[in-house]
Amino acid sequence: MIDGIEITFEQSEVDRWFRSEHGTGRWTVLYQSAAMGETGTSPFSCLMPPEQCKMALLDPGWDLQIGNGGPGFSVTWPNGEPVSTYHRIGEQDGIEPIVLVRYYPHGRPVSIEISEDLRLLFNLYEDRAKGVLYEVKDDGAELEVIRVRHNRVEIRTSFLNRYLAARQLALVLQIESDFWHPYSKDEAAPALPEERRKVIDLLCTHFYGHC
Repeated sequence: MIDGIEITFEQSEVDRWFRSEHGTGRWTVLYQSAAMGETGTSPFSCLMPPEQCKMALLDPGWDLQIGNGGPGFSVTWPNGEPVSTYHRIGEQDGIEPIVLVRYYPHGRPVSIEISEDLRLLFNLYEDRAKGVLYEVKDDGAELEVIRVRHNRVEIRTSFLNRYLAARQLALVLQIESDFWHPYSKDEAAPALPEERRKVIDLLCTHFYGHC
């Protein structure tokens, strides 16, 4: 759950946090994973060329899914014959991850990695035991820049802004926010207030079931 945010059926607090608070504090959340089947919010960030943002906002779907964006191949058929192209990172349209969530078969634990060029740009030292990436200054002082937990990544906002300026990219925050509330068959299904319906009807999927 995002710190200090109460998640309700109307999702009004999440909406307020997204519009007025995210990216304004000392630390910015890049990724968070809520537990399946429980009330919680799962934000996930990606990088996008600024000229694509307007088009991306017209579609409520995610532009980059968690676990995607790593190296891979695409296949095209320009003259009826397959042509394979290797892509080092990201998608063909220039969208790329800033946090890589890696899944493995056979029960291996999920691992979380930070974009390589972000780490190299600021020459960050990673203390894996603590889950912290530091900027090490010339006098030996260390500054926490990125905090990595098993289900959460946050970055010092000043470094994020410097990175985005250097790359000339926009940060896109995608959110999945779930509210679970059991109700009996004698209760009516909850309904969104009209003022909220106009805002989020296209962005929400509601599932109802009696317990």
